[in-house]
Amino acid sequence: MSDNLYNNIDIIKLLSLYEKKGKEFYYQDVFSKDEKTISKKFLLDDYLNLASCLEINISPNKIKNIIKNGYLPKNKEEQLFINFVNVFNLINSKSDHLSFNIFDINKIINGINYNLSNLKKSESVKNLLDPSKSQILEQIINDYLSKKDDEKYEYLYLVANVITKFYNEKFYLTFNFETSLFLLYLLIFKKFKALKYCSFFASLYKYQEDLKHAFSNSEYHYKKGIKDTTFIYETLIDIMLDVYKKVDNYCLQYQVENTQSKQQNLRQIILQRNSYFSVKELREEFPNTSKATIDRTLIKLKAEGFIDCQIKGRASFWQVTNKGKEETNISTNLFDE
Repeated sequence: MSDNLYNNIDIIKLLSLYEKKGKEFYYQDVFSKDEKTISKKFLLDDYLNLASCLEINISPNKIKNIIKNGYLPKNKEEQLFINFVNVFNLINSKSDHLSFNIFDINKIINGINYNLSNLKKSESVKNLLDPSKSQILEQIINDYLSKKDDEKYEYLYLVANVITKFYNEKFYLTFNFETSLFLLYLLIFKKFKALKYCSFFASLYKYQEDLKHAFSNSEYHYKKGIKDTTFIYETLIDIMLDVYKKVDNYCLQYQVENTQSKQQNLRQIILQRNSYFSVKELREEFPNTSKATIDRTLIKLKAEGFIDCQIKGRASFWQVTNKGKEETNISTNLFDE
């Protein structure tokens, strides 16, 4: 990487990112018993944010129905979203077997376009534009492959360079931006294993406007013959720092939940609530705690007069009583002493 590029980015951020990346073996050790459960926990977040990033106008409740097996799409937008989900799942499950080559890039573009030709107002699937474009793509691929394991090149910089060229060369006539994002995800997922423990697209959506501006800026310069990756590179660093911040926070929560008695931990968390809460919210917040443990904790707190059920039945809501709030204050004061 050139010295000029180093001058244009925040080195402190980059060093912080790799300091956090160095904890990946630690995360793997902490989450080892529940790794599959944790990965599944963040899938819905990824699906919802994937829809937002790719501007799919489908409600969250509808998305929850669509991702169920056997759902039949009713229109092009639903089919397209299912295709996006399938490409995302392909990368998640087969990233070790997918390579950055024309064959696997075609898998992604064909996955995005799957079954769209059977629906109204659909564009036909387009292949590479011409042989000269194919040669350019081969050059981009070979350049990446020759440098990806060379410590002289910072990995996210290489990714930013690849995605800048791929996006601006516009090898495919349809879904160029979407294909670029999935390639970005594939290349990052291969290197940053912490993505198994959080939603990448939630962090990407947080910086979506920055990323769009970075793509637009790169396109402006690319047309003038200048390959400027700086803004895309800076945004990728911010996205990955956000990813690791979330993983750190979740790791702490997970350790607290699994170190203390689960029932005692739940008790403390519930008594600190300032608003109404439901059993569903507790189950989402503590996915590794059984429903039986949650139910027992609520029953015990109610018997002690610390919480009260405001609405009964499946839609029940709970609230901490004044006695419960006093108990929280007493516990906090003892802890402070």
